[in-house]
Amino acid sequence: MRIEGYGRYETDWWPGDGGAPTKRQRAAGRVRLFVPGEIADLQASPDLSLSATLASVESAVARLDGLAHAHALRALMPLLARQESIASSWIEGVEIGYRRLVSAALDPDERDSNARSVLGHVDALRAAIRVGESVAPFQTADIVEIHRALFERAPEPWSRMAGRVRDGLVWVGSPTSTPVTAEFVGPPAAMVPHLLEDLVAFMNRTDVPALMQAAVAHAQFETIHPFPDGNGRVGRCVIHALLARSGLANVLVPVSSVFAAEPRGYVRGLTEYRQGELGLWVERFTDAVAVATGIVARIEADLGALIADWRERIAGTRTDAADWKLVDALLAQPVLNVAAATEVAGVSFNAAEAALERLATCGVVTAVGGRRHREWAATEVIAIMSDADARLRASRG
Repeated sequence: MRIEGYGRYETDWWPGDGGAPTKRQRAAGRVRLFVPGEIADLQASPDLSLSATLASVESAVARLDGLAHAHALRALMPLLARQESIASSWIEGVEIGYRRLVSAALDPDERDSNARSVLGHVDALRAAIRVGESVAPFQTADIVEIHRALFERAPEPWSRMAGRVRDGLVWVGSPTSTPVTAEFVGPPAAMVPHLLEDLVAFMNRTDVPALMQAAVAHAQFETIHPFPDGNGRVGRCVIHALLARSGLANVLVPVSSVFAAEPRGYVRGLTEYRQGELGLWVERFTDAVAVATGIVARIEADLGALIADWRERIAGTRTDAADWKLVDALLAQPVLNVAAATEVAGVSFNAAEAALERLATCGVVTAVGGRRHREWAATEVIAIMSDADARLRASRG
């Protein structure tokens, strides 16, 4: 399945200011900008094989709701949102461990730049899901809001770009590349507003299979590259806005974990899309969703077994004790300090601390850090989340 005649190149020069360039300057600074074709009315029907694959994977995603136990389903969203944000940021060269991220979320004054960046991604992902769960049609403003959420926590000067559509060239390449040497240069800034309107028109269609719609919208967004920075992360959030809108499942499918495990294949797929190979990209994307669905099913099963084990460990505790509320909270927030535990359990500081100490005694949590900055970590939950990515990278590396 191809998009015949998709996209075109335009030639510009860089830098494009400072007076009229000489012929030699133009030759030295020649830039090829890629202008994507419009997709609002894209007519691309998947063949029988791809249609069957799309239907099969969509059914698997929908079954996640049936697999998830009621107590684990509530916890899966924040757990998977962090995992997705870690993986999506890793693709962009920002690395942080699951344990470190969960701990950073407790500190409103967190200074670590990587932690703040990934926490910003969690905010952006939540914004995308809120947009997807709304009944209002998608608008360009929704995409801008996702970008704003991504950079709102960022330090200067990055915070100044929050929610700002680019007004200059943007390109993809090595840290030292220029528009002249880059692997890919996005369309002229003047075209971006119209291309975004075209994109959201496609996102609002109801006649396209959900996974195909998410695949095409993501690739189109990455081709438009509408922001000065953060395009990869916002583009992957757009996937989740569309999956939430489709109603396939109430759990987040961590597709970025699959992309991060095989980044070259991910980039190759986006390149194939720009070359008009729509079918190849949709197949690659659908395979990633299928793998991610398996990850969620495994995590859900492991968490279900863990929570049952925890409940056995505290079975002798009064059912109205803070311990039970904290056990439920630890699934979604596997690192707590006493202040957070106090809020979650609705008890006094001393009662919350005593409950955490009891949970540590029976092995539900482990105390970490000094007395003044002590936290209690549910290391088994963290291990489940961390091991899922480790196994995936080992299998696809």
